[in-house]
Amino acid sequence: MNNQQQKQLLAQAQQLCQSHKVSIRPYGSAWWLVGEGISLVVSQLEGLSPSQLARLQVVERPQLAP
Repeated sequence: MNNQQQKQLLAQAQQLCQSHKVSIRPYGSAWWLVGEGISLVVSQLEGLSPSQLARLQVVERPQLAP
C-alpha cells in the first residue's frame, strides 16, 4: 500500500467515524473510538468498516443478594 492509498483509507475512516458520531482519541500507540454505544480500541484506523462501529447493547448487571 502506498502513502496516497493509506491517506485515502485514513480519510475514509475519519469520515465514517464522523458520520456515526464517533470520536477518535489517541490511546497509547492505538486509537480509542468512543460514541453512544461504542467503545472500541483499534491499532490502526485505515480499513475501518461500518460493521466495526455497530452499537453495543448495554445490559445492566443484576444485583446479587448479600
